[in-house]
Amino acid sequence: MNAPTATTPHLFQGTTYVASDKGLYTAADKNGENQLISSATIHVIALKERWVDDGTHKDSYILEISCRDWHGEVKTMEIPVEKYKQAYPILRKNFPGIFFADANATAMEAYLTDTFNKSRAHMERRIDVEPSGWMEINGVISYWKGCSEHCASMDIPAVATMRYDEIFQRGLCFLSAGKNQWQICLIWLYAHLGYMLYWMKRSSAVSMFVLYVKGRTGSLKTSVVRELSNVFDHDRAHATTRMTSTRASIAAVLSNLRDTCICVDDYSNSSVRDSRSSEDNAEFVIRSVGDGILPEKMNVRDFSKAVRKSVRSAVIMTGEEKLSLGASSMLRVIEIPIDEHTFSGEALRIFQEDSEILRCYFALFVQYLTEHGHEITAAYGQLQNDYRESYARSYRDKRYIDAAVLLRIAKDVLSRFSAFCGVTLPENLWQQFDDSIRIGVTHNSQEARCQKPELRFLIALSEVVDMSQNSKVADSEDCYVGNEDNFIGFREAGNDLLWVRWDCAFNLVHAYYQRIGEPWMSKEATIKEQLLHLGLSKGKLKGEGSTGNEYLIRAKKGKRQRMLVLRMNAVQKYIEEQEL
Repeated sequence: MNAPTATTPHLFQGTTYVASDKGLYTAADKNGENQLISSATIHVIALKERWVDDGTHKDSYILEISCRDWHGEVKTMEIPVEKYKQAYPILRKNFPGIFFADANATAMEAYLTDTFNKSRAHMERRIDVEPSGWMEINGVISYWKGCSEHCASMDIPAVATMRYDEIFQRGLCFLSAGKNQWQICLIWLYAHLGYMLYWMKRSSAVSMFVLYVKGRTGSLKTSVVRELSNVFDHDRAHATTRMTSTRASIAAVLSNLRDTCICVDDYSNSSVRDSRSSEDNAEFVIRSVGDGILPEKMNVRDFSKAVRKSVRSAVIMTGEEKLSLGASSMLRVIEIPIDEHTFSGEALRIFQEDSEILRCYFALFVQYLTEHGHEITAAYGQLQNDYRESYARSYRDKRYIDAAVLLRIAKDVLSRFSAFCGVTLPENLWQQFDDSIRIGVTHNSQEARCQKPELRFLIALSEVVDMSQNSKVADSEDCYVGNEDNFIGFREAGNDLLWVRWDCAFNLVHAYYQRIGEPWMSKEATIKEQLLHLGLSKGKLKGEGSTGNEYLIRAKKGKRQRMLVLRMNAVQKYIEEQEL
């Protein structure tokens, strides 16, 4: 289609094109004619920054496209900044109908370049923040709603015109849902940690842990926790994430909902179907929270381009059974045992019927942190050192010391928050918080010592070896070879080593605890890992001439099966030390 230049109202033109309100034409040829390239006109109206972390954002141009064939409709599309030079093929792919088959690519690309340069001076700047939570943009730290799909029904109440003291007092009444006992006090402090993590991490590393509320069906554990979970989301169906959900969906929740409290519900290891999924996902949640990151492979053909997304929230898991996880994961968990009398359904109902109480309370806490969060950043390092020194007198495991430190700092911040709201709380309540930290962490520390899976394994194995026909051990390897069906292993003369077939040993231990009525749910890998790590068994750790950990050793004779090789002197010494 040709049209004389004289009758074409100009918007602007370049050496190879003329842009008008009727479309885009080539520059006039030697005959003074213009060829129509496209029936559309294009404007770059904004530069959009999509923030994913402090200092990390993906930029794109927003293009506004109008076409006379669209009857006045204007369409928009985004093109990543780094792909703007490929704008023409991208546009042609998305809107094929606006270009003619023989469109002049050189003229089109020149037009798009000039369009960008013309728009640069007055281009609007838009900011989107992908996850919810704290983000520093241009030197200003704000709490953002988030623009991901997980944040669609989220809204943070404006509390500026409300009475601070009233909001604080109504929120604090949530303690009555747990009858002001140590369990609810610990849950309450922990929920606040989710909003504080950002400010502490600006100072130094934070050894974050997961809270696990364990109780039977009907104990109201999930009902209580879900009221504290994802409070700014109006859709309360989003308050909990199922432990048996896919790994991808759990990862999306952890990375998109930051600086808040999240509930992961219904850990179970009682059924074969749910057990593996629950255990694997629980390990994933605990390690993600503890490490503060989760790896996400964005391009499976190039794993070097892995993006590590931040995980920065307080996560409360719920379940009916004891966790059956690796030893390192268990040290990142504080378990809160409850029964049917721990929580009050009547007190809880007030918050279930009016979710605005806690929404406003935590919105006010966000307001407090907006104004005073930098004080937490400044004080965190010294407080961490002081409280570590204090709690080290009570606990041996560093992870439990770190958990107590974080809860104590949460209590300090809560005290300052109450003063910010003009509320003076009684001394006995602050003492109750201190006592709750001591009771909760002490309970877990003692449980860890009593329930070390490798210790229970060794005690049971010592009790059953050579005590029945199916637990006999040969006096030497020569005696064992050829009679392997009659023995579970053999003693290596002169080296004080006990060689036992792993499946036999594990089954005997399992049967032992079944017989005495005690639970035995430890994973086999956990036992083998700890025995080798503590030097109680022979094997190879990764890096010691081995590409991976080798927990079992192949026998030199007979069927040459891989066997557990225990250093019995070390085993006996370890058992005696642990029983002191």
